[in-house]
Amino acid sequence: MALALGDFAFRAVIPAYAYDKNDFSDPYCASWLWLHGQNPYDVGLATRINHDLAHTDAKIVPVYPATAYVLVSPLSLLPWRFANLLWALLGVTAVSLMACLLPRIAGFSFGEDRAWFLAACVFCAAPLHTSLHVANSAAIAIGLCVLAIYFAGRDMNAWAGTILALAVCLKPQLGIWIFVFYLVRLRWRVVLPAAALGAIVAAVALLRIPMSMLALMHNYGANLHYWFRPGGMNDFSAANPFRFELLNAQVALAPLLSSAVAANVAAWVLFAAGIGIWLWAVLRRPFCDDLLAISSLMALALIPVYHRSYDGGIVLLALGWLLQRHSEQLRSISGAVAFAIFALLAPGELAIRFLTLHLPTSVLNGWWWNRMIAAYAPWMVLLLNGFLLDALAMMQVKSGDGVRDRLNGTGTASIAHSHMCEAECKG
Repeated sequence: MALALGDFAFRAVIPAYAYDKNDFSDPYCASWLWLHGQNPYDVGLATRINHDLAHTDAKIVPVYPATAYVLVSPLSLLPWRFANLLWALLGVTAVSLMACLLPRIAGFSFGEDRAWFLAACVFCAAPLHTSLHVANSAAIAIGLCVLAIYFAGRDMNAWAGTILALAVCLKPQLGIWIFVFYLVRLRWRVVLPAAALGAIVAAVALLRIPMSMLALMHNYGANLHYWFRPGGMNDFSAANPFRFELLNAQVALAPLLSSAVAANVAAWVLFAAGIGIWLWAVLRRPFCDDLLAISSLMALALIPVYHRSYDGGIVLLALGWLLQRHSEQLRSISGAVAFAIFALLAPGELAIRFLTLHLPTSVLNGWWWNRMIAAYAPWMVLLLNGFLLDALAMMQVKSGDGVRDRLNGTGTASIAHSHMCEAECKG
């Protein structure tokens, strides 16, 4: 734990605060524009505000959802240095919160080694370090997701819905899947407050922007094109030298299929098939392993759409599930699951970037480098999904098992929807 905290301090906390442009520049500048009744997606205005407030000449192309600008707008009232520092502190707080809550969600007490091991893994997770380095909202959004799951597991439904709404508004590609899980599980006391608050924030965001919806969508689409165009920072094709920082499956599939369209289709087909298996497993009755279901759904969410390496911190939920005691049937796949999880939590992106600068061109152009080694993260995402879905399919909850596991502290029925699970298992 001491080594983990030291690693977190020197590789995440200390480099987290930067004076110049970082990922926080987008929400900071765009939320200032939104707060002052201007178009937050106007690149020229955002770049000028960045120059005036942050004193840098970097181009700002906003792509966060308008709801995120509502949440960040109070920080835009502060000078850049203070707002940037507070944003960094929010990220550090979110990671610390995860270290405290994830063991409890998994059913551990801090009298157990497993709780301390999981907390240490949170502080050592390279995706969270990266999120803090670049001041991205991923660490904060994942922290909000974990907090929502914690509250839902203790029937603090209004709090869970409120926190979940904040996660969805800040980073929809992560938070929306927790919302989907509780929707599928018919947790209306969580879903309805989350939907209501999210709708209010969305309405406030759109009403403040001084342009029609059609013009806004056109403007936002142009900004998306800037980032996702061939060679853009978020492009998964070989035209983007930074594509290996992405987790979505297209990075691995595009070199194999030799077509961006085919890679997109294949990724969405894999996602649809995985969702079908997930729904079949989760909708069976009785079903009590909610942590496994959430972990699997969040892993599936990484397959088809844009995710950078810092979003990989969400696999810590799967690690919490893995550390629980399971039947011999599930232990047969635990090694592969652990391999995939730790590969995603390790600083592989940093290693790939270092090797790219030092390896000869003949190696960097090799098929094995581009299709396997450098694209290891998307392959690990696919591997993790396969084994988590396999675990879901194998999960056989017998009558009374959910209640018995909940009483002896080894099951996951306590983490979410525990009362419904108990009723189902008794039935």
